[in-house]
Amino acid sequence: MFVTVDAFRISLNSRKKTPPSLLVSYNEAGTMQAFIVADSIHVRCNNDSRVVLGYLMQLIGCYYAWQLQYPKAYPIFGFLQAHLLKDSLSGYHKSSKYIFFEKQYEHGTL
Repeated sequence: MFVTVDAFRISLNSRKKTPPSLLVSYNEAGTMQAFIVADSIHVRCNNDSRVVLGYLMQLIGCYYAWQLQYPKAYPIFGFLQAHLLKDSLSGYHKSSKYIFFEKQYEHGTL
C-alpha cells in the first residue's frame, strides 16, 4: 500500500503481470481516493469506504474474485479470507509463524 499527499500527481501505471496493490491518495483538504493497480490496469475503489480498512477489504476481494494467490509477504490476506469470509485456503503457503498465529487466534490466546 502506498500513501501519497497529492491525489493529482499519482501514477496509476504498473508493469505487466504485477500482483494487485492498493494505492491510497489524499490531498491537503483530506479528500481520499483509492485505486487497485495491477497488471498495467487500475480500478477505482468504492469511495463509500472512506477508511483504509474498507479499501483493504476491496483489495482482498479482487484477489478472491480473480482467483489469485496472495503474495507470501502478506499472510494477513489469507488469514482474513479464512476467518472473515470463512473460506478455506487451498494451496496457500502457510509459514510456521502463520500457523502459530492462527492457532493462538483460534484458541483465543492472542
